[in-house]
Amino acid sequence: MLDSILVSLIRSFTEFIAVGSSGHTILLSEVFGVQAAPGTELAVRSGMVVSVLATYHRDLWAMVRSVAQVIRHPLGLAAAFRTDVPLREASFLVVGTIPAAVLGLWYGPELATWATDLKLVSTFVIIGGLLLFLSRLFRRILPRPLSIVQALLMGLGQALAIIPGLPRMSAAFSFGVYGGLAPQASARFSVLLALPALVGVLVVSAGEGFTWPASEIEGLTLIGGFVASAASGWLGIRVVLGAVRTGAIRFVAFYCLLIGLLGIIFL
Repeated sequence: MLDSILVSLIRSFTEFIAVGSSGHTILLSEVFGVQAAPGTELAVRSGMVVSVLATYHRDLWAMVRSVAQVIRHPLGLAAAFRTDVPLREASFLVVGTIPAAVLGLWYGPELATWATDLKLVSTFVIIGGLLLFLSRLFRRILPRPLSIVQALLMGLGQALAIIPGLPRMSAAFSFGVYGGLAPQASARFSVLLALPALVGVLVVSAGEGFTWPASEIEGLTLIGGFVASAASGWLGIRVVLGAVRTGAIRFVAFYCLLIGLLGIIFL
């Protein structure tokens, strides 16, 4: 039970602070022998969804209302798209999700096999750190507003994070800054962009068949993992938003470089 809660805490927190959850999960398993109980992955993903909803529930509810309004009055779509910011953001989330969906369906199972090569995983952790570090060189004095092109670019960054070890938040955030977004805007959309991907994984997992816990202990383990994931995910989001706002995101980049180098040297 403790292993599952520990994995849930670390997975969610590292997912959102841009240091990569997959790499840290692999290190926990291979180096420290931490093994989560069956079903923990679903609990972790569910907790991550809750953490995003808790952070941006007002923005997401505004998107839902805007989309519902267009469904009721489809002839006003063009005019609404020009003036309705939540509607545009909802469409950008759809566009940004496409690259990860395509890459995941075509290459996801093959890329998952790379997780057994710990030096390769460590290398992609370093690449994530470099992406973050280089983003400081691309910051514009007059940032551009979020557009479909930038959403697609950030979606590409998120899609590349299917590679084990490459931090999703790091790649999506960095690609947004490279495309001209302000760091705060890029961080916000990177968090929001995680939501469709997480929901998609949950739907696929449910379609493949979810087995309920066979014992009370297993049930408590999954509940504990869910709560731990939601709490640590919410904290991770607050930390990364604060780090971007204050410029401390560079320390996240240094951490990725350090942990990746240690992995290559010692694993």
